[in-house]
Amino acid sequence: MIKKFIKTGFLNKTKLIVSIISILLLSIIFMSQYTIFSFKNDIDILFQKRLVSSVKLSHIKDLYKINIYETINQYKRKEISFKEANNVIKLANILIQKEWNNYLETESIPKNTFEYLIFNNIKTLKKEIDNKLNKFLTTREINIQKLSNNINLINIYLSNLININLKKAIIQKNNTDKKFSFAVKASIISIIIVFIITITLIFLIIEKFKNINTLLEKKVEEKTKELQIMNKTLEKRIEKKINEIRKKDKIMFQQSKLAAMGEMLQNITHQWRQPLANLSMIIESFQIKNEFGKLESKYIENKTKEALIIAENMSKTIEDFRNFFIPDKIKKRFSIKECLLKTKKQN
Repeated sequence: MIKKFIKTGFLNKTKLIVSIISILLLSIIFMSQYTIFSFKNDIDILFQKRLVSSVKLSHIKDLYKINIYETINQYKRKEISFKEANNVIKLANILIQKEWNNYLETESIPKNTFEYLIFNNIKTLKKEIDNKLNKFLTTREINIQKLSNNINLINIYLSNLININLKKAIIQKNNTDKKFSFAVKASIISIIIVFIITITLIFLIIEKFKNINTLLEKKVEEKTKELQIMNKTLEKRIEKKINEIRKKDKIMFQQSKLAAMGEMLQNITHQWRQPLANLSMIIESFQIKNEFGKLESKYIENKTKEALIIAENMSKTIEDFRNFFIPDKIKKRFSIKECLLKTKKQN
């Protein structure tokens, strides 16, 4: 994967990086907006729950006013029978108790507050009303004026409690809306800042890639030119090196020739040493014989022939060494016996 990315062109790399950054930016925007609106939705649900509590209290008010107070008035005016009034009042008491229990389950009222004082007053009035209703259901007698006063008073307290809940809900809703508005604004500002920073980074990355790409292209171009120049001068340099090697070979060949010549001279000197000693002895013998008066012509003739043979052998020795160092020598047959005899004769 990394090798494929490295092998891709500059434009494709830039597109890939921009696409990745754009996807990440859009993901961040989506997640931030989703989080903000989820928070707003949770707060709206809490607001609706608080409104539900107010609706329950309002329903209790209606049950006291309509189902209980109006039913007893209708019974007093003889518009309905006691049995009908009894059924309606019992059903109203059941509904009131159910709504009140539901309200207590959903709401927690802190102590030492005005709301807690109202709550206690409502409980007290509720007991009084329940006692009067129970008395009415057993004796069919009730002080309608006192009942009306109690119901009006409990409805006032319920209205106060409803108003307190509504105020709390509205305050909480306003605070939530402010927070939501601030969060949205902050989110938009942060998105704009991130977007600007991202665009700047993309621009810087693209510029950096461009510079790197340009630098690499220049280096490749320079190396290509160097290779072209090297290719152009390669033949000349090879030829120059070959000539240098040939010169060195010639020098070495000359040195080897000189060494061979020195060796040849050394061998000639070694081969001539004994014949020269023999010639010296012949010459000295002539001198000695002459001093003693014993120098005869026959002796001179013999020794002269012997000296000529030695001189001829010395000349042949030089010729042999010269022929030995000639590359194109002609192969000839020779007798080892004759060579030995000649050597013996010379000695």
